[in-house]
Amino acid sequence: MTQLLTFLLAGSILACVSFPGDGAFSFVSAEEGPGKDDSLRIAEDSAMIYPQLRGNALHFNNRFSMRFQRTLRIPDDGKKYPLPPGLGAFPLYRVEDYTDRIPAHWQRENAFFLPMYRREAMWIEFDAAAWKPNAVQVGLGRIDALTGNTWDHGLQDDPQNYLVVPNQPWLDGIKTEDGVIRQFVAVAKGSGYSVEAQVTGAESEEALRIAVYEPRPGRFPESAPFAYDRGRVQEVDAPAMAASARGGVRKSSLGMGAGGRMKQKVYPDAYGLRTWEKEAAVEIVLYIVDSEYFAAITGMTPPSTPIDAETYTTYGYPWFALYDERKPDIPAGETLGNVRSTGELDEERGGTPDSSLQIPDSLIITLPVHPPNRPEPQPIEQYPPRKMKPKEDPR
Repeated sequence: MTQLLTFLLAGSILACVSFPGDGAFSFVSAEEGPGKDDSLRIAEDSAMIYPQLRGNALHFNNRFSMRFQRTLRIPDDGKKYPLPPGLGAFPLYRVEDYTDRIPAHWQRENAFFLPMYRREAMWIEFDAAAWKPNAVQVGLGRIDALTGNTWDHGLQDDPQNYLVVPNQPWLDGIKTEDGVIRQFVAVAKGSGYSVEAQVTGAESEEALRIAVYEPRPGRFPESAPFAYDRGRVQEVDAPAMAASARGGVRKSSLGMGAGGRMKQKVYPDAYGLRTWEKEAAVEIVLYIVDSEYFAAITGMTPPSTPIDAETYTTYGYPWFALYDERKPDIPAGETLGNVRSTGELDEERGGTPDSSLQIPDSLIITLPVHPPNRPEPQPIEQYPPRKMKPKEDPR
């Protein structure tokens, strides 16, 4: 029986037809051409104040945005897994829209929050312009996600503490080994599971910190050499607020732990450190709240828990790999290599280890080095129901 899956790739529709038995796939894409008023939109964008929240995408300039993607939590069993899919972006909210529902010390400039379940996984999707790239620092609290060093306001090349986008299409976790990351997984603050707690012995309120740097003048074109459409700003009013969350509700913010091992490189900066401005153009902090706290803050029901990796694979949905064997990889540092994963900490505390997952080669789709986006199965509602809930922290 032929199985049909439809995927969405950053403005293009990609139809993927699977033929069970031989693992073959065929693709058909359709793109919407640029509008005739692209130059007007670019001019309008140049006068905007960033960051801008447009839907669930966070825009740092008129060329670069990011989304925080829901995904499968891969088993933490020591094996190296391929790239899991995107299951839709996490809903993202401005802290300033909920000032009477959010702790006062969260209320800072460029602060955002999103809901996650404990032990839910995420990856960060970058959407940037090749004609004028950006450098990006990613921190877990106040720990650099690539080096494990204390967050430093400034780019460094030894060791490299930043990504270059769109050369780097996404980041799924902390850099722990050559060609390997450990998956971003939400864990309870105070449990000792977060990367920041393990490295520093303390935890910041924010789960993630992102800093974006512009190239120095003259390094790249100041305008797109082709028709370019990033879309207009769409401001969305905050939903109606719930009763005050300052009392009577267990306030639980989450941090980022280290999950299973995944095959992923972090590419060296091909342009060189002197390409980038010394100070970040935009820096944001991101708080992660659990489902109960999210409902208290917003009055909304949090997203349902995602499908688990075993069920997803059993139903024949695809995993992904990048054809980047010839691409270099930045070296892994000792600090993050020594971070204990959630599975290892669970076992130390008497928890049950994750079961291994066998993924047939026929389910792994190899993508080009610079894909516009990791394919996202659509619609999510057609997935089968979950067989099991995400594991909770033991304490």
